[in-house]
Amino acid sequence: MLFATYNAAGVLVSSALTNFNKATDILKEHHRKEYHIAASVKAENFIKIMQKPQKAISSIIDAQSSRQPFQPGYKSSEVYISNHTK
Repeated sequence: MLFATYNAAGVLVSSALTNFNKATDILKEHHRKEYHIAASVKAENFIKIMQKPQKAISSIIDAQSSRQPFQPGYKSSEVYISNHTK
């Protein structure tokens, strides 16, 4: 339940699996639940981010602004636009 955000808990969330005769059906049904799918997507995204962390946006902006020459009288956004619309 690490990535679960739904309160509409199903059988496998609110209680342990005890009816092993119907385990296949219960697991298939749980796998199709919206809260299970959402939690799975969040877990996959978390793993991707942790395996390949991105630079902070402030570092990216600082790096880009340091490469652009200072032009008095212009805002940095105007310099960026003029450099990238040619």
